[in-house]
Amino acid sequence: MAVFNPPSLGAAKLMAQGGHRHQEVIGLSRLCFDPAAPKNAGSFLLARAIAALPERWSIISTYADEGQGVVGVTYQATNFAYLGRSEPRAVWTRHGVQVSVQRGGKNLTHDEMRQEGCVLAGRAAMHRYRPVRGQPALQGPQDFPKPHPRLI
Repeated sequence: MAVFNPPSLGAAKLMAQGGHRHQEVIGLSRLCFDPAAPKNAGSFLLARAIAALPERWSIISTYADEGQGVVGVTYQATNFAYLGRSEPRAVWTRHGVQVSVQRGGKNLTHDEMRQEGCVLAGRAAMHRYRPVRGQPALQGPQDFPKPHPRLI
């Protein structure tokens, strides 16, 4: 399953670097496939999902969450350009499940998260990826992050 949504304005502007408009950016918000699927199932699914998008979406924005133990291997296999790591952000859990600080249009403070029964589990960064449709696939070696052996 691949789910696309327009990203926030700030994220769209960040991804639209290089002469593109933020209105051309669509975000890949979820990518799920069965771990028992063949090794290339994720990149196969993703490439076909992108091909099915309307042409107005020329930039696909996505992130790989270190907090979930991933570095974006599927995006690397699908020739996404790696744009680097974000600043680490707080990772909160409640009853062992990760929760967001966002509530509608507001971000809760650390004190408000604790009042909701949340625990600060640590800090994690996101790896930013972006392909631009209609541009050639990446050429030559890329400085992609590598999975840590304990995360595989």
